[in-house]
Amino acid sequence: IDEEVEGVSAGAAFQKAAFDLVPNDVERRVSDPVAGRDAIFVLIADSRRPARSPELAEVREKAAALFRQEERARVFQKKASDTLAGLKSAVAAGSAFTPAAQKAGHEPLSEGPFSVFTEMTNTTAYSDHIASAAIRLDTGKFSELIPVDSKKYLILYVESREPGEPLSAEGYREELLSALNNYRGNSVFRSWVST
Repeated sequence: IDEEVEGVSAGAAFQKAAFDLVPNDVERRVSDPVAGRDAIFVLIADSRRPARSPELAEVREKAAALFRQEERARVFQKKASDTLAGLKSAVAAGSAFTPAAQKAGHEPLSEGPFSVFTEMTNTTAYSDHIASAAIRLDTGKFSELIPVDSKKYLILYVESREPGEPLSAEGYREELLSALNNYRGNSVFRSWVST
């Protein structure tokens, strides 16, 4: 049920709707509409076939491709983790982050001061990832690996932090209070649910 149907862009909702259908039941033979990325689907069950395990020859190519994809992802994850560990060690040994990253074969991007109220100076496709991770880090701390797509991770290092401008926050006072109240409410609810 968790495998995507080829050519259908509706995800798990499509499979759930399909498996909920009953061919000989008038009320459960037709699904409710299922929204996909580029279409709306209505499913009709004409019959059911018994489940079967395919022969290896039928799935060999797909299984091999899936294995290669997963192995590439595993190797890439390990390499990124090793890079992060190496950068942490280099900085702990007294090296500055930029030379350590360059020595490891990477071209680091330095970002000037920014805050939740100001834009970053070096806007990139990853600015949102950078801002949301950096805001939670203290001076001298590294982020965990931040996946941005299947071929890239970001590693952030906060060289310094400066207090924000108090007057710039005043315009966001109501939004911040509302966000804090929502956070508190969600925390209380999660605590209540878990007891």
